[in-house]
Amino acid sequence: MLGAIIGDMVGHPFEFKFEKAEGFPLFSKDSGPTDDTYMTLAIARTLILNRDNLFDIDNLKKTAINQMKDIANNHRDTQWGERFYKWLFEGGSANYSCGNGAGMRISPVGWVAESEEQVKILSKALTEISHTHPEAFIGAECIAMCVYLARIGKSKESIRDYVAEHYYPRIKNLHYEWIWSTYEADENGYYVTCQGSIPESVVAFLDSTDFEDAIRKAIKYGGDTDTQACMTGAIAEAYYGVPYELEDKMLEHLPSDLISTYYAFDTIKKKRIKR
Repeated sequence: MLGAIIGDMVGHPFEFKFEKAEGFPLFSKDSGPTDDTYMTLAIARTLILNRDNLFDIDNLKKTAINQMKDIANNHRDTQWGERFYKWLFEGGSANYSCGNGAGMRISPVGWVAESEEQVKILSKALTEISHTHPEAFIGAECIAMCVYLARIGKSKESIRDYVAEHYYPRIKNLHYEWIWSTYEADENGYYVTCQGSIPESVVAFLDSTDFEDAIRKAIKYGGDTDTQACMTGAIAEAYYGVPYELEDKMLEHLPSDLISTYYAFDTIKKKRIKR
């Protein structure tokens, strides 16, 4: 979860720009949390509150909705997607959406699940409360599963193979330099869908050399940089760990009302296998 929040904060100043950013500082005066951080922490808080019975799915969903709306109400001034805003603040029902918001918030699942099956159950339950498109289920499960697989010590090759077999076959032959040279906006907004940004975010991790390199790669694509780096950072944390100095920087930018949730998640998250 730390990696997801850092990715979001670092990516925020470059959001929806397609200039190829180079040599940028990780944290600047413009860095800060977006809806990606807020909803990731809402999922984390949900898992904390339901720690003793994670698989009471009806209660898990109710808790998630309450926590997402509670945190959102305290941070209304961030940028929310139009349909998601209506769901949060106007009492709307779940959307038939494949937006990558389904993938940006789900990483805490990979830290509490104890099996692939648990990843699948929890990911679906925490996605369908707001996103009901099949691609949203695929995208969210992909990110949660990559976090889980990285956490338990799987190699990058095995993670790529798993994603290709179960979620996005095209990732088998995707590599960072090609994506970087061709990635751009399109009038249909494909780059903010799960299927148009999650494979690319996973590749930014797969072709990275360390945590910092991973989130830099996700941002250098351009476009939805905060969400891309949030998803890439989530996987990179589980694989590489995060330098302490970056955690300190993140905490300087995290709103005070969410710091306790960040620390409380440490009481339920499983240990990562260190490489």
